[in-house]
Amino acid sequence: PLHKEAAVRAWLGDTVHLQPQTGENLGKKMRNAFSTAFAMGLGQAVLMGSDSPDIDIGIVDEAYAFLENRNMVIGPAEDSGYYLIGFQNRAFDRDVFSGIDWGTEHVYQQTMQHVQDGGLSSHVLPTWQDIDTYEDLVSFYHRNIAKGLTGLKTMKFLKQLNLKEFQ
Repeated sequence: PLHKEAAVRAWLGDTVHLQPQTGENLGKKMRNAFSTAFAMGLGQAVLMGSDSPDIDIGIVDEAYAFLENRNMVIGPAEDSGYYLIGFQNRAFDRDVFSGIDWGTEHVYQQTMQHVQDGGLSSHVLPTWQDIDTYEDLVSFYHRNIAKGLTGLKTMKFLKQLNLKEFQ
């Protein structure tokens, strides 16, 4: 939100471009974010959900690498949504985000149908987990403890809660 820009800036630093979200649903927000990025002259852009804080940087690198010769990339989430989507500027199709039943188990399938209908070349990234429920959060915590990834800000925050699930 615009009124929280100072707090977000303190969190992310000055090297990140901040752009407020606009649109009344997730699809319109994503469409508008891509439209804004491409209006700024970017050749490619990637959006990632904030509900996958442990995304491997190698996956992000893979997304950008495939955007060199594919129109779009997408990373499916285990819950039938997606955690990442990216487009080349010249191939961006605003309609990809139209007619999607957001928040349902049909999001990924419906999006990919639009991609196919639009004739876009695509690359599918590895499936990843996102956090939508308390159970997902507990699973995230224990998965990352097992990997030894205790330095993530999210992990540190959960540990500070002193809840039995995060000990």
